[in-house]
Amino acid sequence: MMTQIQDAIKVVDEFSALSTGSVFGQISKVQFIKELKERICHPRSIVQSKNGTCGAAVLCKYVAEVNPVLFANMTIGLYTEGKFRNNGLKLIVTEAMMRGTSTDLHFKGYNRMFSVDAILQGAITNKNNWILKMNPFKGESGLSTFMYPWFIPRFIKQFVGTAFCKVVCWPTNSTLEVINYSRFFVIAMVHLGKDELFSTSLLSNHYVQIIGCSEGKVSYWSWGRACSYDATKGLGNGIHQLFILKKSDEK
Repeated sequence: MMTQIQDAIKVVDEFSALSTGSVFGQISKVQFIKELKERICHPRSIVQSKNGTCGAAVLCKYVAEVNPVLFANMTIGLYTEGKFRNNGLKLIVTEAMMRGTSTDLHFKGYNRMFSVDAILQGAITNKNNWILKMNPFKGESGLSTFMYPWFIPRFIKQFVGTAFCKVVCWPTNSTLEVINYSRFFVIAMVHLGKDELFSTSLLSNHYVQIIGCSEGKVSYWSWGRACSYDATKGLGNGIHQLFILKKSDEK
């Protein structure tokens, strides 16, 4: 993995040496490069801030972890040209996004977003939603930012190029405990309730990465940080669906 990170940093350094413009006229190249390197080296720090782009955020973390070179190239492509295609899927940023500034990303009461977060999450979310468009520089949530569950395997297969995506509905704690989290990146669709605990509500409202489970204690990543909760209390663990993704192409 360290070699992949080094290769991704090399891609960024080569881009840094080029005289290229950007469709994001208010975001400097120096700032963009600094933030991109930070995300490549520390994917866990990716945030959605005020935006309802949790699905896109966890997909960005997946790409940054398993294919940092692709993460670098897609981010640079969106920053310079406003579009990027990989395999059979094309991501595009909107004109409203292009007018965004770094100052726009300082949402009161929320963690600050990096421009890299906003650019990627906006492009991915808008690809997922064919009708409504959202602007991550405005801190939007609701129907325009909702990620449909079917989009996750589509993005993984058609954009990232990973063939394996196993979907498990209403997983039990026993299911969570037997997963090898060193081999698999696990996305969960949940209902996030008070104190960042998963609720047994039948309606889902959030996506997280499950990073471990032992004796009913679930560890997960969300909002740019690691969290945990006791899934043995209540009628269920609050997880509606799991998307189990390979971290590599190993058999």
